Amino acid sequence: MADDKPIPLRTFVYRTLTLRLGIVTLAIVLGVAAVVYVHQSNLFARQVAETAQNEQALLMERAVRIASAERTGMAESIPLALVERLAVPTARFSGRFVYVRISSPELPRPLEVADPDYALSDAAKAALRSIARSPVGNVRPELLRLDGHPVVRVLAPVPDLRDGQVELLFAISAPAIERARAASLTAIAIAIGVVLATVLLLYPVILHLVRRLANFSDALLEANFAALSMLGAAIALRDSDTDAHNYRVTLYAVRLGEAIGLAPEQMQALLKGAFLHDVGKIGIRDDILLKPGRLTEEEFAVMRSHVEQGVELVRRSRWLADAVSVVGAHHEKVDGSGYPNRATGGEIPITARIFAIVDVFDALTSRRPYKAPMTYEASVAILQQGRGRHFDSALLDAFLKVAPALYERYGGREDDDVKRDLEAVARRHFRAGLDTLDY
Repeated sequence: MADDKPIPLRTFVYRTLTLRLGIVTLAIVLGVAAVVYVHQSNLFARQVAETAQNEQALLMERAVRIASAERTGMAESIPLALVERLAVPTARFSGRFVYVRISSPELPRPLEVADPDYALSDAAKAALRSIARSPVGNVRPELLRLDGHPVVRVLAPVPDLRDGQVELLFAISAPAIERARAASLTAIAIAIGVVLATVLLLYPVILHLVRRLANFSDALLEANFAALSMLGAAIALRDSDTDAHNYRVTLYAVRLGEAIGLAPEQMQALLKGAFLHDVGKIGIRDDILLKPGRLTEEEFAVMRSHVEQGVELVRRSRWLADAVSVVGAHHEKVDGSGYPNRATGGEIPITARIFAIVDVFDALTSRRPYKAPMTYEASVAILQQGRGRHFDSALLDAFLKVAPALYERYGGREDDDVKRDLEAVARRHFRAGLDTLDY
């Protein structure tokens, strides 16, 4: 048997709230951290590119002056200007140009100059040479990684060379990278702190609202169970055989539903429908409902109308409306010989097919004013006779696996323990999936 000890609704809600709020907070923290990291990385790349572009402008300006003073071409003056710029620190980020490559159809081969103090490997140089030559145009910076280190590649036209292009490599210094990393970590920490502070400030407010909602839901659930019990008591007043029968047959139905893994929504419909399966008998006249002898055809037709009357009653309540699947079909048979719709097989809701088995089983094993209880073995034999005709064969097989334990625990009992067990089972299933609090 499953553990039927009910968990207080407020405890259940608080656990759920804490767990889900923790998961949401973690997701937000990871999302914010990722966004901030990407933003800081893009910001760093833009700043480095801007610095490299400014340095390129200064380098080219100095090269123009050298070319004018020395009366040389730009191909010769750019390397000279580079040597001068190597000694000048950048204004915003530490770094320097470490490689220059000048190409033009007028040159027999590209002119390359590298900073001897920068460890640019041959593989890195080869990677640079393999990059497709871009059309000559405006200055365009590009962030690359060479030998695992971030560098900025700047392309610019060379004024006095036909289709001339200068490719400059700006190496970012380690201190600049560390400063950028520290800035990113600081921004991420601040963002995470803001998220956590917001959650901590909102948690008491949310908890207060959820506490009120839980109290309301608890009271609503109690009211619904009270209404269910009153309807059951009303049925008992009209038909003295149905009081304990309602509790037992509902327990049997729920246990069978659990055994086959019925969905939570179907379990709730089964529980309500099983308990109220004969609610329509409230509308049947006493001279027919309580008649000790055999009913006439006309009287039996009136008795069968309790199904339609029961459906009409439960449909008046939104909370009880799903009980229609059992109330409206609990007298159907899988071979189509039942009533009111002569439904067959899968046309009959599974909850009604479950109930049909346990209803007959309890009727056979219980004492009634007109009969003594049958033995377990005799009752099972009768159920087997209805296999494939009255009962769903697969569901009957599933029931026969749990029936011995159910019969031993509840068979023919009419004491308050049966009622308490049913209340515990009902609370567990309804608190695992309230319509008002979707867990």
